[in-house]
Amino acid sequence: MKIPSKTDCYRIICRSGMLDNIFIHSLQVSRVARFLADAMIRSEMVINRDIVEAAALLHDITKTKSLSTGEAHDLTGACLLDSMGYGEIANIVRQHVRLDIKPSPPFVMEGKIVHYADKRVLHDRVVTLKERHRDILARYGTDPYRRTCINENFSATKILEQLIFNTLPFTPVDIEGLMPSADFDTEQRIFESIKTGHRSREEREAILPT
Repeated sequence: MKIPSKTDCYRIICRSGMLDNIFIHSLQVSRVARFLADAMIRSEMVINRDIVEAAALLHDITKTKSLSTGEAHDLTGACLLDSMGYGEIANIVRQHVRLDIKPSPPFVMEGKIVHYADKRVLHDRVVTLKERHRDILARYGTDPYRRTCINENFSATKILEQLIFNTLPFTPVDIEGLMPSADFDTEQRIFESIKTGHRSREEREAILPT
């Protein structure tokens, strides 16, 4: 099994040309997912934290491209990561928009954590499912069929929320207040350092003789 490190994830994001606002969203989703994974591990659930973190950071890896192509970024993101040898991560990324009805093991709960975390982050803010639901309906519910699909998806996510928090000593509304705020700023600085190094390498390669 091949899992990209956090540094690997940041380098993949740099190479993808991900927009800054999409990266910030992905970073927040990763914070929520990691927080939930850690809480579940403390509750003696078996969770692979590294898989959760990597899948959360990379869940929107082709989102920037999809804004111009109209592609389904959950599917193309999964294809990209699978081609890089990250099959387990790809399977979770594929389900971050809509979970499989009967997910195949392994790492079923890891996929559910990332899916749920994405539904709790609106742009760069941690919000309730209800607020995220309203936003998704306003942006993507352009016809009755899409609205029905969105409503069904969030109904399933609401059930998932109850499943997750039945095992935890806090409620969904407590998440933002319990997560350490310093880690968000730290991760942004680390990413900016890696991005600067990536740009420097590109500039050096651009002037090398061919």
